[in-house]
Amino acid sequence: MTQQRNDIATEARLVPWWSVLLAVGGFLLMQWVFHVAILQGHSAPPPFVVRVCLGLLTGAALAFYFLFLGYVNRDAGRRGMNRALWTFIALLVPNGIGFILYFVMRKPLQLPCPHCGATVDPAATYCTACGKAVKPACAHCGAPLRPGDAFCPACGKSTTPSA
Repeated sequence: MTQQRNDIATEARLVPWWSVLLAVGGFLLMQWVFHVAILQGHSAPPPFVVRVCLGLLTGAALAFYFLFLGYVNRDAGRRGMNRALWTFIALLVPNGIGFILYFVMRKPLQLPCPHCGATVDPAATYCTACGKAVKPACAHCGAPLRPGDAFCPACGKSTTPSA
């Protein structure tokens, strides 16, 4: 349970300041619309309880929209994807489908190289910056090995050096 809380807190820290500012502004705008603008435009405004509920509901929806937009922007960069492209897709594709597309198509998190610290695709066997192995590989054919493999799954040769 604690690990899950740490993961959520780490992900929440990705939301940039401009997204939080837009979320607060959007929430306050909806409050103004339902408590000031509607009163000026109608001779018989909706009841107070209805205006409060609609203001909170639409304000929260707009705030979450802006927070998700900021999250997509930062998370795409963290995963080595085009930040501007995915932000515009999430922004312009209607009905939340842009967000769904992002979460379905996003790449796995990039990992740091244990030798030089450069970011490396999780599927890579060698670091593109320093050329050193980031995962164990077969000495005969170069296929990736899992920890504990006694034989290569690709060529069948022993992974332990012969004596």
